[in-house]
Amino acid sequence: MMEMVWQRAAQMLALVRPYLRVLLLPAGAYTLYRLIPALIPGPQHQSKLVVRNRTVLITGASSGLGRELAIKFYREGAKLILTARSIDKLKELCEELKQMQDVENENEPVYEYLDICDANGFNEIVSLAKQQPIDVLVNNAGLSMRGTCKDTSMQVYRQVRLLTPEISILICIVFGCLLHIICASS
Repeated sequence: MMEMVWQRAAQMLALVRPYLRVLLLPAGAYTLYRLIPALIPGPQHQSKLVVRNRTVLITGASSGLGRELAIKFYREGAKLILTARSIDKLKELCEELKQMQDVENENEPVYEYLDICDANGFNEIVSLAKQQPIDVLVNNAGLSMRGTCKDTSMQVYRQVRLLTPEISILICIVFGCLLHIICASS
């Protein structure tokens, strides 16, 4: 049985062999056409999002991804509003950003305390947005509770599970208000 399969494959290859060059030449040319530009550095590889002198609000900016995004946006010339629960870490990040030697950004980063679990904390962000429209929102804040599976109570699991979607909804509501404020002031 297997011998018949191999014989059939050999017959098909013999039929196709004269046409392989004709088929592979365009495929190879197309591959080179797509591959060479990808290897050459240039403006086609730059970010499409231009943030120079645009206001970027980052929630959860004190550590991790939020911190790295703050550095990236600052390098690109953005006006930063950084929020988190840890004021000390935010202040330290802002100082670090100001001291960057290789960055041409005349915009001074601003930091504000924001606890996403507290709905009233968003009022400060709304007042900031009234003064300065927000162009980009990075909703990076989240809630986590550290502990082993054995030691963590069911109440903590529920709080984390239920609060995460609520945070997203609350931010959408607040930024819906921000859009309304921005449109009204234009």
